[in-house]
Amino acid sequence: GTKGKTGMAFAIAARALGLRDVGCSLAPTASFLISTGIDTLPLRVDRHCSNAMAVAQFLKGHPQVASVSYAGLPDHPNHALIKQYCP
Repeated sequence: GTKGKTGMAFAIAARALGLRDVGCSLAPTASFLISTGIDTLPLRVDRHCSNAMAVAQFLKGHPQVASVSYAGLPDHPNHALIKQYCP
């Protein structure tokens, strides 16, 4: 309870229950970095996918590579599914 001269039990309980129910708050810098990361996520995913396609095409045409299994390539068995689920 809040018995005692300073009431520290209440202060500790308020902090502990608040963290339990709401969670801790982010630092401003961490919040900014997360927000920036979310804002640029579509651009980064598009670049990642185009780089993966470029690597797959390069390896597909390389004479020392026996086979390439990448669903983004048109001759892959699951290429139609990839086009359907990941346009």
